Amino acid sequence: MSKYDDSNSGTLGKNKNKREGKKHPDYSGRCKIDGVPYWISGWIRSGERGQFLSLSFQKREEKSSVKNESKPDGGKVYDDDIPF
Repeated sequence: MSKYDDSNSGTLGKNKNKREGKKHPDYSGRCKIDGVPYWISGWIRSGERGQFLSLSFQKREEKSSVKNESKPDGGKVYDDDIPF
């Protein structure tokens, strides 16, 4: 049996976590374009020709095994080249 080729394809389904009044998409899913995995977000919009689906694609980043720890100084940048 041949392996399914999922390149340049994806899925999009109704967003079950959408909250009213927020910018959450109406639909969400994932796809793979040229071997790169992406998240898909879709919003139902209305225009002069009626309703349409507006889409956004964002690269899916691999989760790092090292967590970013918050810095005690709040992440401030200090200039050590202060002439005294």
